[in-house]
Amino acid sequence: MSDRVFTWSSRLLAGAAVAAFSAGAALAADAPVDLEGVIVTAVRAPTPLADLPAPVSVITAGDIADRQAVSYPEVLERLPGVDFFGGPRVQGEMPSIRGATGRQIVAVIDGARQNASPGLSSPLFLEPFFLSRAEVLKGVSSAVYGGGGIGGALTFTTLDAGNLLSEGDQLGADLRAESQSANEGRRLLARAYGRQGAFDGFLGLTTGDWGPIRQGGGTTLRPGDGQAVSLLAKAGWQATDHLRAELSHLYYDMEDFQPNNPQADASFPYFQNNWATQRQTVLNLSGADSDGQKTLDLSVYVTRLETGADPNLKVTPVLTSTLTLTDTLGFSGADSWRFSTGPLGHRVTVGADGYRDEIESRTDGLPGTVSPDGKQTSLGGFLRDEITLTPWLSLTPAVRYDRFETELKSGASPTTSDDRMSPSLAVTVKPISGAMVYLSRGSGFRAPAVNELYQSLSTPTAFANFRPNPALKPEISEEWDAGARWSGDAPLSLGRLTLQGDYYKADVENLITVVVVGFYTNPVLGRRPIQQYQNVSKAEREGFELQAGLSQGAFSGQLAYSQIRVRDKLTGANLFAPPDKWTLSLAYAFSPSVDLRWSSMWVEAQDYDSTLLRRRPAYETHDLFVTWAPQGRTWRLDAGVTNLFDKRYAAYKQSTAYPNVYEQGRNFRLGVSRHF
Repeated sequence: MSDRVFTWSSRLLAGAAVAAFSAGAALAADAPVDLEGVIVTAVRAPTPLADLPAPVSVITAGDIADRQAVSYPEVLERLPGVDFFGGPRVQGEMPSIRGATGRQIVAVIDGARQNASPGLSSPLFLEPFFLSRAEVLKGVSSAVYGGGGIGGALTFTTLDAGNLLSEGDQLGADLRAESQSANEGRRLLARAYGRQGAFDGFLGLTTGDWGPIRQGGGTTLRPGDGQAVSLLAKAGWQATDHLRAELSHLYYDMEDFQPNNPQADASFPYFQNNWATQRQTVLNLSGADSDGQKTLDLSVYVTRLETGADPNLKVTPVLTSTLTLTDTLGFSGADSWRFSTGPLGHRVTVGADGYRDEIESRTDGLPGTVSPDGKQTSLGGFLRDEITLTPWLSLTPAVRYDRFETELKSGASPTTSDDRMSPSLAVTVKPISGAMVYLSRGSGFRAPAVNELYQSLSTPTAFANFRPNPALKPEISEEWDAGARWSGDAPLSLGRLTLQGDYYKADVENLITVVVVGFYTNPVLGRRPIQQYQNVSKAEREGFELQAGLSQGAFSGQLAYSQIRVRDKLTGANLFAPPDKWTLSLAYAFSPSVDLRWSSMWVEAQDYDSTLLRRRPAYETHDLFVTWAPQGRTWRLDAGVTNLFDKRYAAYKQSTAYPNVYEQGRNFRLGVSRHF
């Protein structure tokens, strides 16, 4: 970290902490202050956050409701090390964890991997009203998730009847209506749930529409007239006190008249009716031990993501229909048990995963002109052992083996295959009560996707042209992580204090990145790039995250800072790395019925990327929310405003996206809920 950044960061952290403490406010980590009470499952075995030798952030359904979130990215982007880029349109929102993007991140919903990578369009569409929690595992996760986890994992769990029904209740329902000003958006949301004996069920439905987006400063992002509908249905059977079976189906469908690059602004001349449909069906079997802790988790799933555009005959040149489809059939399973060998305690977790992705692309019903049809298959298993040496010292070794194959359906190129062993080891020390220090070493890898290997386009009217590279090698990451957490009483009786810090450094071989290999002339857009996926033989990813928290009485809040740098070790070039970021949230409960929340995000200038197109100036945004929920009543009223000062800014993003698309401006929100 440079002296300039260190000095600036230290002063801001100290100033914010002093101001908050003097006001009696609270600064909290992105996880709740009571670390012992937070159980996370992102490492494939339920573990108290206070004992976890890995950086994990947890978002609950309550956090989503308090944020009045209309999309999952607006909650997750407040976490340190997590960013979203691609502009304000629904289809353009792309996740990043510690600078890793796309297939470098494992995304899982209810045990089902989301493996689609449709280029400039979002790989994941998910209604936040259906989520019970989201967990973000930052850092290499291949030891438990297999290929793809060189940057981290996003794991989502959807609601079921047990999450919403109180003890003794058998039926319940929720209705909610929302509106927002920036895009004249309206949403209607409904949930119904119940249980009878050993059986329970959940049914949720949301629908909404929106118009052009008002950007910061008052400009309007046109065109943009869309609508979306989402459905979640679940049926559960509690076969015994310790065994549960559940069948669920999740559906999301949206369409929007917009540029056929959803990350583009109005200067992009090609407009079509774009659409996306996401489906997944999961059969899950779960088991718990005598203490109620989940040990067995087995899922069999089918997922499908379709994205495309309808033909538009009213523009020149004529825009044809397009379709990109990813079908995934897979399974995921893990089981844990505890035992002792002499003085040593063990919790062993064994798991296996496998999936087959089939990718299809169509242009006017014919094989696609950019990405050919292909298939990728992966199969692997892992073993993880949490070894308690003493009450204050433990080791957690893990190892995983994976094999994958990638092929074109046409057989025009030979099948590529490889296998990989991914080991990891973590050491955890608890020197004093409430404190934990860990050091870990992990290995991750990712096989190239079909589109990265074989995409090809040579069309002068296209936004960009592409060259295939069947010689791409898998990415391999070797990462060190070090972290510390402490939770206890703050000095001067100020409340409950939590401090947390995480540092990481990864050496990445054959990092896959987009490189401009030439240019051509588009008759409308002028000089445009020819792009190709290539390997950076040796890259380095380094960064840290700091969090502080203090809770006292009616006050609560959040403060976090993250920094990351990604470099080509041979040339010294700075590669894709989101800018340094501060986030702060403060909350005050005026009464048991009224809560007031303030949220701020400061983003430093990204003025060091060697790809000049990606550089962005600094910006800050501030949000204000108020909730009125009288105790004992069934109504809840939410009001808020995001980007309060109407800041005009464009988020940092990859060079494959159209530059300088400004984000949503000041946005007034109103929501009314009724519980039955």
